[in-house]
Amino acid sequence: MKLSYLDAFQINLVLMVLIAIGYLLGKLRYFSVIDISSIRRTVYLISIPAMLFKEIATHKLEAKVWYPLLNSLLSEISIHVLLLIVCFAFPFKDKFKQFLDGIFSFAYVNFVYFACPMVRILWGAEYQYIPVIAGIVHFIIEPPIHSLLVISNHHREQNQQSTSSDEDQHDNQQSDDGMEMDGVEHSEGIHEDHDEEEEKRHPTIQTQTIPLWKQIIFVVVTPMLVCTILGIVWSATGLVIPSFILTFTTFLENSVMATGLFTIGVFMSDHPFFGCNWLEVGSYLIIHFIFMPLISAFWSWLIGFDSVTARVCCMIHALPTGLTGYVMAINSGHGLQASSFTFFWSNILCLPVFLIWITVFNELHLLA
Repeated sequence: MKLSYLDAFQINLVLMVLIAIGYLLGKLRYFSVIDISSIRRTVYLISIPAMLFKEIATHKLEAKVWYPLLNSLLSEISIHVLLLIVCFAFPFKDKFKQFLDGIFSFAYVNFVYFACPMVRILWGAEYQYIPVIAGIVHFIIEPPIHSLLVISNHHREQNQQSTSSDEDQHDNQQSDDGMEMDGVEHSEGIHEDHDEEEEKRHPTIQTQTIPLWKQIIFVVVTPMLVCTILGIVWSATGLVIPSFILTFTTFLENSVMATGLFTIGVFMSDHPFFGCNWLEVGSYLIIHFIFMPLISAFWSWLIGFDSVTARVCCMIHALPTGLTGYVMAINSGHGLQASSFTFFWSNILCLPVFLIWITVFNELHLLA
Protein backbone atom coordinates (compact mmCIF):
# COMPACT_ATOMS: atom_id res chain seq x y z
CA MET A 1 0.00 0.00 0.00
CA LYS A 2 1.36 3.38 -1.06
CA LEU A 3 1.53 6.18 1.46
CA SER A 4 -0.09 9.52 0.67
CA TYR A 5 2.38 12.27 -0.20
CA LEU A 6 -0.23 14.92 0.57
CA ASP A 7 -0.98 13.51 4.02
CA ALA A 8 2.74 13.20 4.78
CA PHE A 9 3.35 16.80 3.71
CA GLN A 10 0.37 18.17 5.62
CA ILE A 11 1.09 16.47 8.94
CA ASN A 12 4.76 17.46 8.75
CA LEU A 13 3.78 21.03 7.97
CA VAL A 14 1.43 21.15 10.96
CA LEU A 15 4.17 19.88 13.26
CA MET A 16 6.64 22.40 11.85
CA VAL A 17 4.12 25.21 12.43
CA LEU A 18 3.86 24.26 16.10
CA ILE A 19 7.64 24.37 16.38
CA ALA A 20 7.69 27.71 14.54
CA ILE A 21 5.17 29.18 17.00
CA GLY A 22 7.40 28.18 19.90
CA TYR A 23 10.44 29.55 18.06
CA LEU A 24 8.74 32.91 17.39
CA LEU A 25 7.47 33.35 20.94
CA GLY A 26 10.91 32.40 22.23
CA LYS A 27 12.56 35.00 20.00
CA LEU A 28 10.06 37.61 21.19
CA ARG A 29 10.94 36.68 24.80
CA TYR A 30 7.43 35.64 25.75
CA PHE A 31 8.99 32.36 26.86
CA SER A 32 12.55 31.75 28.00
CA VAL A 33 14.42 28.45 28.08
CA ILE A 34 14.09 28.49 31.88
CA ASP A 35 10.31 28.95 31.64
CA ILE A 36 9.86 26.24 29.05
CA SER A 37 12.13 23.85 30.98
CA SER A 38 9.55 23.80 33.78
CA ILE A 39 6.82 22.92 31.27
CA ARG A 40 9.02 20.24 29.72
CA ARG A 41 9.70 18.77 33.16
CA THR A 42 5.95 18.59 33.85
CA VAL A 43 5.38 16.74 30.57
CA TYR A 44 8.19 14.29 31.36
CA LEU A 45 7.06 13.64 34.92
CA ILE A 46 3.30 13.43 34.35
CA SER A 47 2.04 13.37 30.74
CA ILE A 48 4.50 10.97 29.09
CA PRO A 49 4.36 8.44 31.98
CA ALA A 50 0.55 8.48 31.69
CA MET A 51 0.83 7.92 27.94
CA LEU A 52 3.19 4.98 28.47
CA PHE A 53 0.79 3.43 30.96
CA LYS A 54 -2.21 3.83 28.65
CA GLU A 55 -0.57 2.49 25.49
CA ILE A 56 0.83 -0.56 27.31
CA ALA A 57 -2.20 -1.31 29.48
CA THR A 58 -4.68 -1.13 26.58
CA HIS A 59 -2.82 -3.82 24.58
CA LYS A 60 -2.51 -7.51 25.24
CA LEU A 61 0.75 -8.73 26.67
CA GLU A 62 1.91 -10.53 23.54
CA ALA A 63 5.16 -10.60 21.60
CA LYS A 64 3.90 -8.63 18.59
CA VAL A 65 3.19 -5.58 20.72
CA TRP A 66 6.79 -5.53 21.96
CA TYR A 67 8.43 -5.93 18.55
CA PRO A 68 9.00 -2.14 18.27
CA LEU A 69 10.93 -2.18 21.55
CA LEU A 70 13.08 -5.05 20.30
CA ASN A 71 13.73 -3.21 17.04
CA SER A 72 14.65 0.02 18.81
CA LEU A 73 16.86 -1.78 21.31
CA LEU A 74 18.77 -3.71 18.64
CA SER A 75 19.17 -0.57 16.53
CA GLU A 76 20.58 1.38 19.48
CA ILE A 77 22.95 -1.42 20.46
CA SER A 78 24.18 -1.57 16.86
CA ILE A 79 24.86 2.16 16.61
CA HIS A 80 26.53 2.23 20.04
CA VAL A 81 28.87 -0.61 19.08
CA LEU A 82 29.72 1.00 15.73
CA LEU A 83 30.40 4.34 17.40
CA LEU A 84 32.63 2.71 20.02
CA ILE A 85 34.65 1.04 17.26
CA VAL A 86 35.07 4.38 15.46
CA CYS A 87 36.05 6.22 18.65
CA PHE A 88 38.73 3.66 19.52
CA ALA A 89 39.95 3.21 15.94
CA PHE A 90 40.60 6.91 15.25
CA PRO A 91 42.93 9.16 17.25
CA PHE A 92 40.36 11.53 18.75
CA LYS A 93 41.74 13.91 21.36
CA ASP A 94 38.99 13.06 23.86
CA LYS A 95 37.41 9.71 23.00
CA PHE A 96 34.81 9.89 25.78
CA LYS A 97 33.62 13.33 24.68
CA GLN A 98 33.51 12.19 21.05
CA PHE A 99 31.42 9.19 22.04
CA LEU A 100 28.94 11.36 23.96
CA ASP A 101 28.76 13.87 21.11
CA GLY A 102 27.87 11.11 18.68
CA ILE A 103 25.35 9.39 20.93
CA PHE A 104 23.48 12.58 21.77
CA SER A 105 23.54 13.57 18.08
CA PHE A 106 21.95 10.56 16.42
CA ALA A 107 21.02 7.89 18.97
CA TYR A 108 18.09 9.79 20.49
CA VAL A 109 15.06 10.08 18.21
CA ASN A 110 11.86 12.08 18.63
CA PHE A 111 9.63 9.01 18.97
CA VAL A 112 6.69 10.84 20.60
CA TYR A 113 6.25 14.48 19.55
CA PHE A 114 6.76 13.78 15.83
CA ALA A 115 6.11 10.07 15.46
CA CYS A 116 2.72 9.67 17.16
CA PRO A 117 0.84 12.24 15.01
CA MET A 118 2.48 10.96 11.83
CA VAL A 119 1.63 7.34 12.55
CA ARG A 120 -1.99 8.24 13.34
CA ILE A 121 -2.39 10.05 10.02
CA LEU A 122 -0.42 7.73 7.72
CA TRP A 123 -1.18 4.30 9.19
CA GLY A 124 -4.04 4.75 11.66
CA ALA A 125 -4.53 5.23 15.40
CA GLU A 126 -4.26 1.47 16.03
CA TYR A 127 -0.52 1.69 15.27
CA GLN A 128 0.25 4.62 17.55
CA TYR A 129 1.52 2.20 20.19
CA ILE A 130 4.56 1.43 17.99
CA PRO A 131 6.48 4.71 18.55
CA VAL A 132 5.44 4.77 22.21
CA ILE A 133 6.71 1.22 22.85
CA ALA A 134 9.86 1.91 20.82
CA GLY A 135 10.39 5.09 22.83
CA ILE A 136 10.89 3.09 26.03
CA VAL A 137 14.52 2.72 24.97
CA HIS A 138 14.97 6.50 24.81
CA PHE A 139 12.90 7.32 27.87
CA ILE A 140 13.84 4.57 30.31
CA ILE A 141 16.84 2.52 29.15
CA GLU A 142 19.31 4.93 27.53
CA PRO A 143 19.11 8.07 29.75
CA PRO A 144 20.15 6.28 32.97
CA ILE A 145 23.04 4.55 31.21
CA HIS A 146 24.33 7.74 29.62
CA SER A 147 23.74 9.77 32.78
CA LEU A 148 25.71 7.27 34.84
CA LEU A 149 28.53 7.42 32.30
CA VAL A 150 28.67 11.20 32.63
CA ILE A 151 28.40 11.11 36.43
CA SER A 152 31.10 8.46 36.80
CA ASN A 153 33.39 10.37 34.45
CA HIS A 154 32.86 13.56 36.46
CA HIS A 155 33.70 11.74 39.68
CA ARG A 156 36.80 10.22 38.08
CA GLU A 157 38.01 13.61 36.85
CA GLN A 158 37.24 15.17 40.22
CA ASN A 159 39.28 12.49 42.00
CA GLN A 160 42.15 12.97 39.57
CA GLN A 161 42.06 16.71 40.14
CA SER A 162 42.00 16.19 43.91
CA THR A 163 44.97 13.83 43.71
CA SER A 164 46.88 16.29 41.55
CA SER A 165 46.15 19.11 44.01
CA ASP A 166 47.38 17.00 46.94
CA GLU A 167 50.61 16.23 45.10
CA ASP A 168 51.17 19.90 44.28
CA GLN A 169 50.53 20.85 47.89
CA HIS A 170 53.02 18.23 49.06
CA ASP A 171 55.64 19.52 46.63
CA ASN A 172 55.13 23.08 47.87
CA GLN A 173 55.63 21.97 51.48
CA GLN A 174 58.96 20.35 50.53
CA SER A 175 60.27 23.53 48.91
CA ASP A 176 62.89 25.71 50.63
CA ASP A 177 61.79 28.62 52.81
CA GLY A 178 64.12 30.85 50.83
CA MET A 179 62.41 30.20 47.49
CA GLU A 180 61.88 33.32 45.43
CA MET A 181 58.38 34.80 45.47
CA ASP A 182 57.98 34.63 41.70
CA GLY A 183 58.17 30.85 41.87
CA VAL A 184 55.25 30.76 44.33
CA GLU A 185 53.23 33.08 42.14
CA HIS A 186 53.84 30.83 39.17
CA SER A 187 52.60 27.81 41.11
CA GLU A 188 49.44 29.62 42.15
CA GLY A 189 48.88 30.75 38.59
CA ILE A 190 48.74 27.16 37.42
CA HIS A 191 46.00 26.33 39.90
CA GLU A 192 43.94 29.38 38.97
CA ASP A 193 44.10 28.62 35.26
CA HIS A 194 43.18 24.98 35.86
CA ASP A 195 40.19 25.89 38.02
CA GLU A 196 38.94 28.37 35.45
CA GLU A 197 39.28 25.81 32.67
CA GLU A 198 37.48 23.18 34.76
CA GLU A 199 34.64 25.59 35.50
CA LYS A 200 34.17 26.30 31.80
CA ARG A 201 34.27 22.64 30.91
CA HIS A 202 31.91 21.46 33.65
CA PRO A 203 29.29 24.14 34.31
CA THR A 204 27.16 21.63 36.22
CA ILE A 205 30.00 20.38 38.40
CA GLN A 206 28.18 21.49 41.58
CA THR A 207 25.71 18.63 41.13
CA GLN A 208 28.50 16.23 42.13
CA THR A 209 28.03 17.21 45.78
CA ILE A 210 25.08 14.79 45.77
CA PRO A 211 26.21 11.29 46.86
CA LEU A 212 26.76 8.91 43.96
CA TRP A 213 24.20 6.37 45.20
CA LYS A 214 21.50 9.05 45.32
CA GLN A 215 22.34 10.16 41.78
CA ILE A 216 22.00 6.56 40.60
CA ILE A 217 18.56 6.25 42.21
CA PHE A 218 17.41 9.56 40.73
CA VAL A 219 18.39 8.64 37.15
CA VAL A 220 17.09 5.04 37.28
CA VAL A 221 13.84 5.21 39.28
CA THR A 222 11.64 7.60 37.29
CA PRO A 223 7.86 8.07 36.83
CA MET A 224 8.23 6.64 33.32
CA LEU A 225 9.71 3.42 34.66
CA VAL A 226 7.02 3.13 37.35
CA CYS A 227 4.17 3.74 34.87
CA THR A 228 5.68 1.31 32.36
CA ILE A 229 5.80 -1.43 35.00
CA LEU A 230 2.23 -0.62 36.06
CA GLY A 231 1.12 -0.80 32.42
CA ILE A 232 2.76 -4.21 31.98
CA VAL A 233 1.12 -5.51 35.15
CA TRP A 234 -2.29 -4.22 34.08
CA SER A 235 -1.87 -5.67 30.60
CA ALA A 236 -0.97 -9.04 32.11
CA THR A 237 -4.19 -9.10 34.13
CA GLY A 238 -6.32 -8.65 31.01
CA LEU A 239 -8.65 -6.27 32.84
CA VAL A 240 -10.35 -3.38 31.07
CA ILE A 241 -9.14 0.04 32.20
CA PRO A 242 -11.90 1.95 34.05
CA SER A 243 -13.35 4.75 31.94
CA PHE A 244 -12.26 7.55 34.27
CA ILE A 245 -8.62 6.35 34.20
CA LEU A 246 -8.75 5.92 30.43
CA THR A 247 -10.22 9.40 29.96
CA PHE A 248 -7.70 11.00 32.31
CA THR A 249 -4.69 9.34 30.68
CA THR A 250 -6.06 10.21 27.22
CA PHE A 251 -6.24 13.89 28.18
CA LEU A 252 -2.66 13.78 29.41
CA GLU A 253 -1.56 11.92 26.28
CA ASN A 254 -3.17 14.50 24.02
CA SER A 255 -1.22 17.25 25.74
CA VAL A 256 2.13 15.65 25.02
CA MET A 257 2.54 16.28 21.28
CA ALA A 258 1.64 19.97 20.97
CA THR A 259 3.39 20.91 24.21
CA GLY A 260 6.51 18.99 23.24
CA LEU A 261 6.73 20.56 19.78
CA PHE A 262 6.20 24.03 21.24
CA THR A 263 8.96 23.31 23.76
CA ILE A 264 11.33 22.31 20.95
CA GLY A 265 10.63 25.62 19.22
CA VAL A 266 11.49 27.64 22.32
CA PHE A 267 14.73 25.69 22.81
CA MET A 268 15.62 26.29 19.15
CA SER A 269 15.00 30.04 19.52
CA ASP A 270 17.91 30.22 21.94
CA HIS A 271 20.25 28.44 19.51
CA PRO A 272 22.34 30.03 16.71
CA PHE A 273 21.99 28.97 13.08
CA PHE A 274 25.72 28.85 12.37
CA GLY A 275 29.02 28.47 14.19
CA CYS A 276 29.60 24.71 14.18
CA ASN A 277 31.94 22.24 12.52
CA TRP A 278 29.81 21.54 9.44
CA LEU A 279 31.73 18.41 8.49
CA GLU A 280 31.06 16.86 11.88
CA VAL A 281 27.43 17.99 12.10
CA GLY A 282 26.78 16.95 8.50
CA SER A 283 28.17 13.50 9.23
CA TYR A 284 25.94 13.15 12.27
CA LEU A 285 22.88 14.23 10.28
CA ILE A 286 23.63 11.65 7.57
CA ILE A 287 24.02 8.92 10.18
CA HIS A 288 20.82 10.00 11.92
CA PHE A 289 18.61 10.40 8.85
CA ILE A 290 19.98 7.57 6.67
CA PHE A 291 21.94 4.95 8.58
CA MET A 292 19.71 4.76 11.65
CA PRO A 293 16.54 4.00 9.59
CA LEU A 294 18.48 1.48 7.50
CA ILE A 295 19.73 -0.29 10.63
CA SER A 296 16.15 -0.40 11.91
CA ALA A 297 14.95 -1.74 8.54
CA PHE A 298 17.63 -4.44 8.64
CA TRP A 299 16.52 -5.72 12.04
CA SER A 300 12.86 -5.60 11.01
CA TRP A 301 13.64 -7.68 7.94
CA LEU A 302 15.86 -10.10 9.86
CA ILE A 303 13.31 -10.74 12.62
CA GLY A 304 10.43 -10.90 10.16
CA PHE A 305 8.13 -8.05 11.13
CA ASP A 306 4.92 -7.50 9.20
CA SER A 307 5.03 -4.75 6.57
CA VAL A 308 3.31 -2.02 8.59
CA THR A 309 5.31 -2.58 11.78
CA ALA A 310 8.57 -2.71 9.81
CA ARG A 311 7.81 0.49 7.91
CA VAL A 312 6.71 2.38 10.99
CA CYS A 313 9.84 1.30 12.87
CA CYS A 314 12.02 2.39 9.97
CA MET A 315 10.21 5.70 9.50
CA ILE A 316 10.27 6.81 13.12
CA HIS A 317 14.05 6.37 13.15
CA ALA A 318 14.23 8.99 10.37
CA LEU A 319 12.64 11.69 12.54
CA PRO A 320 14.57 14.55 14.19
CA THR A 321 16.91 14.16 17.13
CA GLY A 322 15.02 13.91 20.40
CA LEU A 323 14.88 16.74 22.91
CA THR A 324 16.10 14.32 25.58
CA GLY A 325 19.47 13.95 23.89
CA TYR A 326 19.79 17.71 23.44
CA VAL A 327 19.09 18.46 27.11
CA MET A 328 21.44 15.70 28.26
CA ALA A 329 24.17 17.07 26.00
CA ILE A 330 23.77 20.51 27.58
CA ASN A 331 23.79 19.13 31.12
CA SER A 332 26.75 16.83 30.52
CA GLY A 333 29.22 19.65 31.17
CA HIS A 334 31.41 18.70 28.19
CA GLY A 335 30.45 21.51 25.81
CA LEU A 336 29.01 19.17 23.16
CA GLN A 337 28.53 21.69 20.37
CA ALA A 338 28.00 19.23 17.51
CA SER A 339 25.10 17.45 19.21
CA SER A 340 23.26 20.72 19.88
CA PHE A 341 23.62 21.81 16.24
CA THR A 342 22.51 18.36 15.08
CA PHE A 343 19.36 18.72 17.17
CA PHE A 344 18.74 22.18 15.72
CA TRP A 345 19.20 21.30 12.05
CA SER A 346 17.51 17.90 12.23
CA ASN A 347 14.28 19.66 13.20
CA ILE A 348 14.65 22.11 10.32
CA LEU A 349 15.38 19.39 7.75
CA CYS A 350 12.67 17.02 8.96
CA LEU A 351 10.10 17.80 6.24
CA PRO A 352 12.22 17.15 3.12
CA VAL A 353 13.88 14.10 4.68
CA PHE A 354 10.53 12.58 5.61
CA LEU A 355 9.16 13.09 2.08
CA ILE A 356 12.27 11.45 0.63
CA TRP A 357 11.69 8.39 2.82
CA ILE A 358 8.03 8.30 1.76
CA THR A 359 9.24 8.26 -1.85
CA VAL A 360 11.64 5.41 -1.06
CA PHE A 361 8.81 3.38 0.46
CA ASN A 362 6.43 4.02 -2.43
CA GLU A 363 8.77 3.74 -5.41
CA LEU A 364 11.30 1.15 -4.21
CA HIS A 365 8.71 -0.87 -2.26
CA LEU A 366 11.03 -1.02 0.75
CA LEU A 367 9.72 -3.43 3.43
CA ALA A 368 6.55 -3.94 1.40
